[in-house]
Amino acid sequence: MNRFFLGLVSCGLFSLAAACGGGGGGPIELADLEGELVDTVCADAVACDAFPDVASCAASLDVSIDQLTADVEAGLIDYDASSARACLDSFSQDCSIFGSAAEQTEACRDTFVGSIALGGDCFSDESCAGDAYCQEPDTGESCAAGVCVAIPALAAVDQSCSAADCVAGSFCNQQDICQAEAAAGAECADGFFTCVSGYVCDLGPDFTPGTCVKVPGSGETCDPAFGGEFVDGRLSCSQSTDYCDKTSNTCVSRIAVDGSCAGDLEDACVNYSECISGVCTASPGAGESCDVELGPDCLGNLDCVSGMCALEPADPVCML
Repeated sequence: MNRFFLGLVSCGLFSLAAACGGGGGGPIELADLEGELVDTVCADAVACDAFPDVASCAASLDVSIDQLTADVEAGLIDYDASSARACLDSFSQDCSIFGSAAEQTEACRDTFVGSIALGGDCFSDESCAGDAYCQEPDTGESCAAGVCVAIPALAAVDQSCSAADCVAGSFCNQQDICQAEAAAGAECADGFFTCVSGYVCDLGPDFTPGTCVKVPGSGETCDPAFGGEFVDGRLSCSQSTDYCDKTSNTCVSRIAVDGSCAGDLEDACVNYSECISGVCTASPGAGESCDVELGPDCLGNLDCVSGMCALEPADPVCML
């Protein structure tokens, strides 16, 4: 489903594939949902080294459910507080680069249930009934209404994926045909992520067919050159918190802020920093100074505007 809320709970809020993790509790009132959502995402983002702390994470994320709240108040969406709690509680922490736990659960689908029929005007995906989504207009104008349209059915294996997503357990190959993911140890091609979850295609020379291999975890033996320059060693270890040490050929924790990244350790810094002049330099947070030329990039969704890290202005709340 192409849903705003589902996109948030599946952790599209930051670049790493850390999966969300709920903290338990009772039903979440709509007025408290945004705060609970940010707290849930940020707690796990910090655990997976995407941010230094929860406060800086919360200030660096572009999260707003104002439009959803307006649609609920207008009677266009039914909100289920119990499903919201179950949704946030349905995810377990996972710092894997594969993001295998970032699933869109039934509870998340039931949190916001829309009522607008196909062809009706809309401002949010969740306001559309069933599996439809709100197709935005091309006018570029603020508060120009979209239209509820049906999501194309998933394409089965051996069917065309030029206009539809493939069913689970398959991928869209270079010929725009859904192909089943290769099993562990099986021959694979067409790219790194063409194997079953947790495995990567170890491509042969010149991208010839390779073999599906399991990427090593923390403390396990790794190949620092795995994947070649194309992925800068980012696939050498399965955990986003690790890098493959070229001396010991072992997956070890990333280098902390202010640590040395001189030599061949440019890509080994903790994820909320960058290697600048041989030192892991922290990414600036909200309200901190930044330099688009020299770096490092601002945290999260922050942009460097006039030398200061800031979020873009919030979108207006629109009414039908």
